[in-house]
Amino acid sequence: MHTYEYSQGPGAMTYVVLHGLGTHASAFAPLLTRLRQTAAQIIAPELLGHGFSDSPIEGVTAQHTFARLAEYLDAVIEEPVVLIGTSLGGAMAMKYALAAPKKVSRLVLISPAGAPMTPDGFAQVRRFFNVKTAADGRAFIARLFHKPPWYRFLIGGEITRQLSRGAIQSFLSPDADIEPMSADELGELNPPTLLLWGQSERLLPMECYHWYQAHMPDTVRIETPEGFGHSPHLEIPGKLAERIVRFAIEET
Repeated sequence: MHTYEYSQGPGAMTYVVLHGLGTHASAFAPLLTRLRQTAAQIIAPELLGHGFSDSPIEGVTAQHTFARLAEYLDAVIEEPVVLIGTSLGGAMAMKYALAAPKKVSRLVLISPAGAPMTPDGFAQVRRFFNVKTAADGRAFIARLFHKPPWYRFLIGGEITRQLSRGAIQSFLSPDADIEPMSADELGELNPPTLLLWGQSERLLPMECYHWYQAHMPDTVRIETPEGFGHSPHLEIPGKLAERIVRFAIEET
């Protein structure tokens, strides 16, 4: 499992950042650069089949991906960390916080996946990821942002190639071994948690947000910031970093 790490010694907090489906940890560079100001250490692993991590010959499954991630985090986390997850990384972050609560001091979820979806909702997400042409790639990029970036016209083909990787498509198969979160599991979340669901979210269906809103325990703070899309780490990394840091250092 490939990972990016930054360390400046003891005295501040450790951030662990988990990326979403079809992307990679280096896409978080603008956010990670800003988090360095308050970080003793930053750890940004790449899920199996993503970035520079291995793609197992037998294929990538959700359960195996989480098992490898949890094994890695168990090995590298020495003190409780601020665990940050976006999209699929948000679902993985919740699962890890439940499995290893003593390893997580704070949990930040940004448009997290993992909520149960209706068949129509899941079919909608699959359509968005069914990127076959450069034009499809440009449309997909537009869904990630509050204001679609001009450079989407330059990278539509690259997005198409990235999302066609077998690891990504395996997560979107109707037969994928994805187990959504349950209300009982959410009730067991221990660390102080911040859930950000931008008002310009266009990739995950609103039924996911409504499910989290209905089932998250009272200890979870849910915010719907204006100007946030699915990927604020790309569009407004400064604002996102500021909100994360304020949450990380405030009193419980």
